[in-house]
Amino acid sequence: MPTTTKMDGNDIDITNCCSALVEGAEAVVAIVEARLQTASEEWFLGIESVGVPMWQTFLVNNPNPHLMQSQIRRVIDGADPELTVTRVDLNVDPEDPRTLQVEWEAVYRGELLSELTSL
Repeated sequence: MPTTTKMDGNDIDITNCCSALVEGAEAVVAIVEARLQTASEEWFLGIESVGVPMWQTFLVNNPNPHLMQSQIRRVIDGADPELTVTRVDLNVDPEDPRTLQVEWEAVYRGELLSELTSL
């Protein structure tokens, strides 16, 4: 079962003066959020590329929305072997056209997970 420190807005979630470790589905959501907010090849350590291919797929002239969606799905799917992605929707934030909103749903151990992430 995955365990991680819950991240919220790129800060550690400290509740009652203690940092909180989360497990199970909540940990998987935190891992997916971290993976989505990391650009692939951003980190020089490690052979594996775990993030979103921002420079290869997203920040190009005339980006392909279907390719972007499949890359996001791949990043989410790779967070845990027991995670099955059921839906990924991409929308441009109407208030900030430079922000991509990723709304995703997945099933983890029979539990439906749903989250909205801004890139």
